[in-house]
Amino acid sequence: MPGSSQVFVGGIVAYTLESKRNVLGVSPQTLEHHGAVSEETAKEMAAAPRRVCGADVAVSTTGIAGPDGGTKENPVGTVYVGFAADGLCVARRYSLWGTRDWIRLLASANRAGLGPPPRAR
Repeated sequence: MPGSSQVFVGGIVAYTLESKRNVLGVSPQTLEHHGAVSEETAKEMAAAPRRVCGADVAVSTTGIAGPDGGTKENPVGTVYVGFAADGLCVARRYSLWGTRDWIRLLASANRAGLGPPPRAR
């Protein structure tokens, strides 16, 4: 979109534990004690673009879209969305449902709980 560089600094995709540590600076202790899918990790991930890119506000997502990888504590569909701004760093947990694609769509749109997943064809 023309002019977006005047308001959008950039984005960082940190999919692996290594990139969460090395690129975003998520503390190894946070990852070890709370895991990659946690409120604490989402907060540290959201704080990073403010530090790394000089952004005024930043958001993050971390979760398990499936079909595998879920645990009792964090079943498939668990997503944390983090938000960081001047003096504020928060995260919220969402329990989403449906296919991997539907979970990813809901997480990226932050539309948790708004309507059923599409029917399988």
